Amino acid sequence: MPRKTLLLLILITTLKTYGQAPKLQIGIQTGFAMPTGSFASGFNLYVDNGYATTGQNYKLYAEYRLGNTFCVGLNYLYYTNGLEDGNLRSASNNIYTTNNANVLKKSSTQGVIASLLFKGKETPLFIKGFGGLGVSKTAEIEISNSKESLMFPQASSLGFITGLGIGIYLPLKDKWFIEIEADYISSYAKPKNVIVTDKTGDKTYPQGDISYNQTVVNINLGIGFFLLND
Repeated sequence: MPRKTLLLLILITTLKTYGQAPKLQIGIQTGFAMPTGSFASGFNLYVDNGYATTGQNYKLYAEYRLGNTFCVGLNYLYYTNGLEDGNLRSASNNIYTTNNANVLKKSSTQGVIASLLFKGKETPLFIKGFGGLGVSKTAEIEISNSKESLMFPQASSLGFITGLGIGIYLPLKDKWFIEIEADYISSYAKPKNVIVTDKTGDKTYPQGDISYNQTVVNINLGIGFFLLND
C-alpha cells in the first residue's frame, strides 16, 4: 500500500474516532508538581511560603460533554512538595543560629474542584479552567543548634483552589485513551493560631494567623476510557 494512502487512512480513522464525541470520560493522571513564585523562591522563615522542591501530584476525574465545544468535569486533586534543606537552613540563620534544619512533614494540597473545558469534537487539544475548595497544609520543620530546638508545626486550612490547564489526548482502541496535560494550580489558605514550640525549654511562641499560596505547575501523563458515545 502506498505510503500516502496509508497516512490518509490513519488520518481518517483518527478523525472518525474524535468525531464520535463521547459524552463521558473518566481518567487518572500522575506526574510532577513543580513549585512556582514565592512558593519556590522563598518568602520569610516560616514555611507558609518558600523553599519548596519539585514533588508529585495525582488527579482522578470525570468529564461530561455538554455540546460541540464545552465539557464540565469533577476532579479530585492531590499534590505534595518537600523543602530544600540548604535554603531553609540559610534562611533560618537570619533570625536564629541554626545547625540543622529537618523537614518532618511535606507540604500538601488536596481538594475536590470543578472544571470547565473547551474541547472540540474533532481535535485532540483541550483547554480547561478549575475552581473549588481544598485543604492546604504547610510543611512541618524542626530547626536546632547545640542549645535549643524549635518546632514549626504543620498548619492547615480550608481554602480556594483555582487553575488553568491545557493538554492533548490520543484515543486508543476499545474506548481507551492516553493524555498529556499541564495545569497551573494555586491554593490559598489562612491557618489560625499557629504556635511554634521550643522543644528543649518546653515553651511556646504564638505566631497568630498566617496566610499562604501553594502554587505549582503540574505536568501529568494520564490514562482513561470513554463512555456513552453519541
